[in-house]
Amino acid sequence: MRDRVGQQLGNYHLVRLLGQGGFADVYLGEHVHLGSQAAIKVLHAHLAQEDWERFRSEARIIASLIHPHIVRLLDFDVEDGTPFLVMSYAPHGTLRRRHASGTPLAPGVIVPYVRQVASALQYVHEHRLIHRDVKPENLLLGAEDEVLLGDFGVAMIAQTSQQSESMIGGTVAYMAPEQIQSKPCAASDQYALGVVAYEWLTGARPFDGSFTEVAAKQLLAPPPPLRARVPTLSPAIEAVVLRALAKDPQERFPGVQAFARALEAASGSDSMALLMDGASAADVSTFSTFSISTISTASDARVPEDDPLTTRVLPPEPPPSGFIHLAPTEPLAPSRRGISRRMMLTGLAGLAGVAATGSALTWLVLARKPAGSPTQTARPSATPSPTPLPALGTTLLSYHGHNSPVYAVAWSLDGTRIASGSGTADLRGGIADPRGDFTAQVWDARTGAPLQTYRGHTDSINAIAWSPDGTKIASASYDRTVQVWDARTAALLFAYHGHSDHVWAVAWSPDGTRIASAGKDGTVQIWKVGSQTPLFVYRGHHDGVSSVAWSPNRALIASGSHDRTVQVWAIGDEKAGLTYRGHSDQVNALAWSPDGTRIASGGGSPGQHIDTTVHIWHPFTAEPPIIYTGHQDQVNTVSWSPDGTRIASGGGNTEEGYPVGDKLVHIWDASTGRLIYPYNGHYSVVESLDWSPDGTRIVSGSDDHTAQVWWAT
Repeated sequence: MRDRVGQQLGNYHLVRLLGQGGFADVYLGEHVHLGSQAAIKVLHAHLAQEDWERFRSEARIIASLIHPHIVRLLDFDVEDGTPFLVMSYAPHGTLRRRHASGTPLAPGVIVPYVRQVASALQYVHEHRLIHRDVKPENLLLGAEDEVLLGDFGVAMIAQTSQQSESMIGGTVAYMAPEQIQSKPCAASDQYALGVVAYEWLTGARPFDGSFTEVAAKQLLAPPPPLRARVPTLSPAIEAVVLRALAKDPQERFPGVQAFARALEAASGSDSMALLMDGASAADVSTFSTFSISTISTASDARVPEDDPLTTRVLPPEPPPSGFIHLAPTEPLAPSRRGISRRMMLTGLAGLAGVAATGSALTWLVLARKPAGSPTQTARPSATPSPTPLPALGTTLLSYHGHNSPVYAVAWSLDGTRIASGSGTADLRGGIADPRGDFTAQVWDARTGAPLQTYRGHTDSINAIAWSPDGTKIASASYDRTVQVWDARTAALLFAYHGHSDHVWAVAWSPDGTRIASAGKDGTVQIWKVGSQTPLFVYRGHHDGVSSVAWSPNRALIASGSHDRTVQVWAIGDEKAGLTYRGHSDQVNALAWSPDGTRIASGGGSPGQHIDTTVHIWHPFTAEPPIIYTGHQDQVNTVSWSPDGTRIASGGGNTEEGYPVGDKLVHIWDASTGRLIYPYNGHYSVVESLDWSPDGTRIVSGSDDHTAQVWWAT
């Protein structure tokens, strides 16, 4: 850090250092003419000439925020490329300094803090902006001991000139799940304030650890009950804070001030606050006594369409790049409807149940009776006999378009097409066998009719992946490239050359903006189509990386390696946040469960029979793994059923001179490890498989040169 004490910036002499942060250093400044004091925030970013206008636009937005509980921006400028801001000086420091970590505070102490911060955040939200970094370090104390919300937008300005594609604005310990997924909303600030309240009440934040560990827990794990840490705390206070920390933004309070009022009411300060938020008198009388196993979710609460607060403030124009504007339909005021109650789900199993239930809902479309139609009920027509479904394991079609082993198969997300990739083993000296079929082919999932053939690779295709929108395919090859091509025309769009050896695995991010590829060089590389410069290179493994998968919420990546580990990490991590060491041989395949709470991984070495198992394990809890031992040889591929209840795994030996193993695809129960069905349609090694999006079929690729579609339910 460059010490600027004694220097002058603008009209201010820098007297002493007040604090340091990831994006800026803050000095006490004294005006050289007026003698008045201000806080001078010197950003670490060096502002290029082309960024000046953007910086000025964002600073103007901050300066327009005038509220008794928001730090004022008084001036800003750039000297020698270094931007700085002149802020009103808060002489009593931050709430982090006043209340050190580890010391629980009484509700009577924190309620006024929460009320003032909520007032500032509500004002911010009414201006269609989101703070994104609420934490005790950014809550200052003014001359009258009033709480001042600081650093609004300042971190975003700093990032404007220096952030990479992988950075997420905010502090992960206070970050809402949707913000970790780069989808912040007004309720994200409520979540952060809920974490602050939790920390003040218990002396500890809900989650601590590495970035990856905390991010994973924010996404999936329920916060530990407050009363487990402070048994004397009121159940009503606990319920209010836990509601603010709901994973789903819709299940939090309808506005940040509603949260503050509920906390105040639960603390016994003002029972009328709940009535103002639409609760009945009975709700108020029982609020302090109901069980901590229930929380108020108000998932049905909505702001009425005619509420003036939903329409009175319109975004004047598109925001500068560093800010998040809210959509005009974002609720700005507390709902006037009553507060509902639901059972709180404790544990990842509960969260998985919610996901499964939600995916099983079916909409019923009712025909509206035409005007003037008869009122009598029409006689129903004869119901046709249902077409019987195929038996489990019935082969529906065999695709014979390849003349070499089928190493990769993938179903399009709409379930209409299948992509498959082929190749042969290298000859001695690493030279590709010229007789090999190095094509990727797209074909109809129901008829097997060929649609497209891609011929851009010069060696075997090891992995293949559809873009989420179904328009592009990425294929990874022994030729050391990943090639992205048009799924409908087979035209090459981009070839990535970042790997120094065979590429074994490829995966699109769930939002389709990035690709992860991995291979024999031991790296996982994250990149965007069109750029040869990776956004991030993960080097945590010490052997080749055979498999890679994004978590469904796109915040984490799991990679499996010949070093016998599966590592879970976030973009930007230099080492794994979580490492699974349950395998005693190389890991060949892995897959996240659809709800993102579990990972299935399998492996083994050719002919060694050291470890022929598939493990289902929980990255975020200490639950013991479920280990499936049904395979007789190495496991090459695993896939979850879309409902998360079953696993399909396949394998066999690929080493010349050894028997090929069981040549089967095993379907088994993901919760018990019980074998449900062994598919024996292939007569050689099973290299790859994928479950259809509707869960009815499986496609499996084999060394027998076929890809087979068969009934899986």
